[in-house]
Amino acid sequence: MQMAFAFKTIEMDLDIISQSKYQFHNFISKEKLEKLKRVINSDILERKKTKGLVPTNLDLFQPDWITQGEFKPVALRFRPDKKLCGEYRIVYRLTYNDNQYLPMTAMLVSPINDCTERINDINNIFQKFSPETLEINLLALRVAAPLKSDTAGYSEYILRVFNTESMLPVKLDNTPNINLNDNKKNKLKKWIKKNSDLIKTGYFDIPEEFLSTRAISFGPGGKYRKANKVFEKLFGNKNKILNNNTCQGCHQQNSISGFHILGNTNKEDKLYNQLYDSTSPHLKEQIQFEQRYLAELSKGKRLSRPIVLGHHKVNSSDLGKECSIQGEWKNHDIAYYDSITITHNSSCSSQTMCMTQEIGFPNGYCIGFCNGDEDNCHPVPSLMAFSDCLEKKNDRDFCFKNATSDVLLKKCSESSDCRDDYVCASNKKGNGGVCVPPYFLFQLNLNGHLVSPK
Repeated sequence: MQMAFAFKTIEMDLDIISQSKYQFHNFISKEKLEKLKRVINSDILERKKTKGLVPTNLDLFQPDWITQGEFKPVALRFRPDKKLCGEYRIVYRLTYNDNQYLPMTAMLVSPINDCTERINDINNIFQKFSPETLEINLLALRVAAPLKSDTAGYSEYILRVFNTESMLPVKLDNTPNINLNDNKKNKLKKWIKKNSDLIKTGYFDIPEEFLSTRAISFGPGGKYRKANKVFEKLFGNKNKILNNNTCQGCHQQNSISGFHILGNTNKEDKLYNQLYDSTSPHLKEQIQFEQRYLAELSKGKRLSRPIVLGHHKVNSSDLGKECSIQGEWKNHDIAYYDSITITHNSSCSSQTMCMTQEIGFPNGYCIGFCNGDEDNCHPVPSLMAFSDCLEKKNDRDFCFKNATSDVLLKKCSESSDCRDDYVCASNKKGNGGVCVPPYFLFQLNLNGHLVSPK
């Protein structure tokens, strides 16, 4: 049966998605959250022992946050191109103390098993919503830029999928186990060769025997890191379709700090902690593809998926420009040792100055000087002074008043992105966006959170 579709595939209106029927606890009980917490706790204990990491230099995700906080819905999604008939999804952010956000998302996924039952209004997906899996993505650990200056810091994200009944981890779509033995590597190579035409369409399912139940993605510089390109790391296969369809490849490709959707941050939160644009370039292009897909589906056709989704559409400007010359990116077996040679130069104009990678600005960033009334005049932490201020148990308001400097930053919006490894945050006036390193926002960082049990 052919059907015509003329509806959007994402809803982020808080008045709609905050309805009681979409609340997380309707689907995932406290007991199930405890199971999730135990898995994540084990993951973090393992990852923090990675060679090269110094425990005292690590900011860590606290697994207790999962049960102490609250998962609030931030988006409804319809993915018409997934599985045979599509999927309904509800995306949540982990929050605490009513309006404070943590760097974790959870997504409940309900497959559509009967193509004739697709709902023609995304706001009514609850009628058919029966989630089978829970997908999570969280910032697990971070090393601050001054301690890892050759890559402007270091971050690891954990991605997992759980069965909603058993809360046991399940295999990740098209994401091979990085530790496959030689026999399985050879079998996977043969499968890829046999299914090369199918892979070109973007619709393929690698057999479960090759897949992992966990993915770790790495940043900053995610698109350069071999650790995020599983097929290249396994056996040198640089096929973009294969590498970009893994969890790591997807979430470090044209994303916002390892995520694709973070939701409209609560307007009660401080301006220095709000995102002005909370969807990634990848997701924006995915949504455009879904509209084309639905138009063709109504004609009985199925569009092939794009090889790479989303590109940062950055307007030319001296503000926000790179002010360091990139050398060759050097990948290592252990991602923490990845590095790039940076040579500072004078590419900033006489009206601007360079904020360097050592203080948290990937590849450098040209800033300007405020007169005080510009929309893009925004406070930037004086890194060591700001850290010291927080360590003395001062609250964020105090530290932003006493350990920051107002500077001119590059403007951004939903149609004008920041470059890789930057996010579009609400400006000081709350009437526009400015490009900042993601970890300058508390909601995308791991320190400074005082989470009280709910």
